[in-house]
Amino acid sequence: MVFHMTGLAILDPLPSDPEYHCRFCTVSDLCSNEELNAHEASKHNVCPVCKKWYSSWDDLKTHCRQTKCAMVCEGCGHRGALHHNNEYFERHKQTHNVCEECEKHFETPSNLTHHKLTHRTPDYECYGCTRTFTTYSGMIIHLESGTCTSGIDIHDLGKSAAMCFQWKKYIITNWVHARLLEEEDLWPLIDEYGDAEEIECFKCPRCDIYFTKLSGLFMHVESESCSQTLGDGAIGKLRRWLSNRHS
Repeated sequence: MVFHMTGLAILDPLPSDPEYHCRFCTVSDLCSNEELNAHEASKHNVCPVCKKWYSSWDDLKTHCRQTKCAMVCEGCGHRGALHHNNEYFERHKQTHNVCEECEKHFETPSNLTHHKLTHRTPDYECYGCTRTFTTYSGMIIHLESGTCTSGIDIHDLGKSAAMCFQWKKYIITNWVHARLLEEEDLWPLIDEYGDAEEIECFKCPRCDIYFTKLSGLFMHVESESCSQTLGDGAIGKLRRWLSNRHS
């Protein structure tokens, strides 16, 4: 039986046994040793393994982190929870998309992936200024926006991508390639009726998913949704080319 000790959900209760009564209060209708440990930990700050008492719940959690008496998940409930079964705890982290760094819970794996970026060190320095970013695609978005003090913008990046000798592996057509070289405004393209039309210009060399902007391509590569990485193949060569052109 597994217990979350936040305040306290008991699954499949057994008939009460007078043997399992709390040493710190009048509760005596507990059904198992596991239930007793869970109660004493959550209500009285007692370590369920070494039975030491702590003056606060936070002190107990600190003890469990240091001694590994139990696994602490700070994102469970309003004050965190203790988990005794390591296998269950691993399933819990996967099921509830738990961040390994801060133990926050997220509704979807995608939300967790985006959250993890907040824990990264900003290692990517802008090609044109002193700003740093936690992702390469974040740096490219900054340049595409045209707000960089260097003046580099989306047209400069598009032209540079088209000039790289690997361009056929990540630019979808010759038509797009020619317009990128001419720095034509493709974001968005205005059609003959005056309506804005999103033009897909780039593709992943590995899985052929299409993107309107270079930043979208790099976001895809960094998302680990396919086997393409930032450092290998045509994408790696493109990155080195962009660095040489704009740094």
